[in-house]
Amino acid sequence: MNKLQDEEGEFLKKLGLADLQREYKQEKDGIISKIEREYETNSQLYENKSIGIKEDKFHKEVLNAAIFPFVQRGLLPQTLDYVYVRSSPLSERKLKNVDFLIVSPSKKIAIFGEAKQSVNDPSRIIDEMKQRIAVINTNLDYVEKYITPISKIEYVLVVRSFDANNMSKAIARSSANIILWHVGLQEQKLSIFVPSTSAERRASLMHYDDKLNRALSEVSTSTELRTFFPESHPVTKMELLTGIDKGRDDHFTLNEVKSFVKQELDNLSEQEIDIHTKEIIEQAIKINFVRQTEDGNYKIQSRFKKPSSRYEELKEKWIKYSLEIEKQEKVSSEIKLLKDKLMEKKRTIYKTLEDFPKED
Repeated sequence: MNKLQDEEGEFLKKLGLADLQREYKQEKDGIISKIEREYETNSQLYENKSIGIKEDKFHKEVLNAAIFPFVQRGLLPQTLDYVYVRSSPLSERKLKNVDFLIVSPSKKIAIFGEAKQSVNDPSRIIDEMKQRIAVINTNLDYVEKYITPISKIEYVLVVRSFDANNMSKAIARSSANIILWHVGLQEQKLSIFVPSTSAERRASLMHYDDKLNRALSEVSTSTELRTFFPESHPVTKMELLTGIDKGRDDHFTLNEVKSFVKQELDNLSEQEIDIHTKEIIEQAIKINFVRQTEDGNYKIQSRFKKPSSRYEELKEKWIKYSLEIEKQEKVSSEIKLLKDKLMEKKRTIYKTLEDFPKED
């Protein structure tokens, strides 16, 4: 018997009463049938997963557009002295936080930024940003890896241009000192948003360095700097595998994957590169897009050779795998509630502790 069967047997033994055992088996079968039908017939569950992948693509584009001028020489005046340091800056400390860190080594200024692909609830975004600012403020020694002493820390939200006005109004009404950048994805331009508010409040919503404020006016940018980031969707990360074996009969090595990861996440430490490389391969194996060969290398499991066709297959495999995991978790959760209910029912049958049978 496997572990689940052992646990099932132990629970039935603990439940004891034959009537309760029958009730458990009947209700358990009903739970499994109900959830199976739900996941077989509800196409919206599949669509929601697909939407999540599309939203991650937009997030990647906004994030790329935010950092590109600080990576590519010549787009901002060289005398500004602001450089992109890395994405997911606090991930080294296992803290999920903002999307990027930009610093000015000469001015000792750190700029933490968060990109948003959509603005459905500006107040929620501000509250979330406040929480992340609090985390940053308790980890200032981390920032000192890059600049010391720190003279000023600033916080930036980056949104698409059509969301900027609503986001700016919400920031101005709040107590948060958050600077707003906006990106025109079609125009490939990055700008700071100048809020329509009092001069005193406006000053708290702009950069301390006025030269940076003036420079961030329709700066040319690009949405295609990186193909993925540390916090990108699993499908976005695994997409690099769709063409990795070109001309090599579907085979590839761990070091080849690592080389691609290092190229995309070049500002991360060697240890972080190794972690992301391992995660990409392990996830691809779980969804049956990759298998390990006898010689310790890897092989793509696909009907296609063309990367774009492989990507569609990869996406479908991940969605199906993800839904299966989600379904199993839902079944487990409802069965746990059923077990709790029946154990409580058993306790009501044995009205006193003295009457309650001793457990082995």
